[in-house]
Amino acid sequence: MRNKYSILYCLILVITSLSMNGAIASNNQAPSSSIFDELSYTETLDLTLEVDMSALTGDLRSTAKHKAKLSFIDKNGLQQTWNTKVNLRGKFRRMNCNEIPPIKINFKKGDLRDAGLLEFDDMKLVTQCIKNEDLASELVLKEYLAYKLYNQLTDESFRVQLLNITYVDTRTRTSKTQSAFLIEDTAEMRARINAKKCKDKIGISADKFNREQLRTVALFQYMIGNLDWNINTSQNLKMIGKDDKILAIPYDFDFSGLVDAPYAILNSNVGQTRTRQRIYLGIEKDQESLESEIILYKKEKKALIKCIKNFDRLSSSSRKDILNYIKSFYKRIDKIQFQKQAKISSAAVK
Repeated sequence: MRNKYSILYCLILVITSLSMNGAIASNNQAPSSSIFDELSYTETLDLTLEVDMSALTGDLRSTAKHKAKLSFIDKNGLQQTWNTKVNLRGKFRRMNCNEIPPIKINFKKGDLRDAGLLEFDDMKLVTQCIKNEDLASELVLKEYLAYKLYNQLTDESFRVQLLNITYVDTRTRTSKTQSAFLIEDTAEMRARINAKKCKDKIGISADKFNREQLRTVALFQYMIGNLDWNINTSQNLKMIGKDDKILAIPYDFDFSGLVDAPYAILNSNVGQTRTRQRIYLGIEKDQESLESEIILYKKEKKALIKCIKNFDRLSSSSRKDILNYIKSFYKRIDKIQFQKQAKISSAAVK
């Protein structure tokens, strides 16, 4: 009998030990989600950003970081509040926005670590740029949609999170709510697709690129009518390394024909003469190798159209306009307008 109880006692000890070790192992597991993931559980998130607005926007050239508080309700219905720092970012919009310039939100790595999150500690905030409230909101939503369309084509892209953001001025306690969206931390995007930092940024030789990926980028920019990018100067492209090749990840689509912002500037250097004109700006040698990319875009047509139709945050008139614009791309997808042709036609107009 004693042996029976001894064996049972030993079994209990073993099971208890295994359970404790399992719990310890569970507690010591590496984080698998980020603050961006915490913010991305719903299509549109209500978020509050408290900051001294006059200090933040008083000098548009300033790179100073300002204390801010960010709060939102998470997927469990609990309020999360984070002490962060924010600063102005960007180039054209930073100096030309007469509403709120683009912002960068900086978290503390220690705070993220203590919360059991990955240490990707900054995100870009795309804000409303002009004072006309309705138009400003539509422009933000259109640019957000451009990112979502590119997400549909490839995971090698920046994720975005749409916001109803309430800005609270800590000095005056006044507040206002606007449309905005967050862009995934570049380091997080690299980690997600198993890529790494790239030292080369300017004047990269064509053979260093993943040419298939670059053709996907170029045809997407062509589809949305965006001429505000440049391979040679890395303009509005984030260069990263993967499998011994360079990937060019696009961002900033507000000058595109899809967004059709009233402040967009024509790129006369490539022969652009009207705002919604399409010109293919990929590597010239790749122009004869677009067949596979065209097949991809034809395959994804229904999904892209569905994405636009279902985005009911946009007005029906804006969705109809974008649908017509994208359909015009598909009507002439086998007759791509290249840069040399655009310059010739531009010269003829003059």
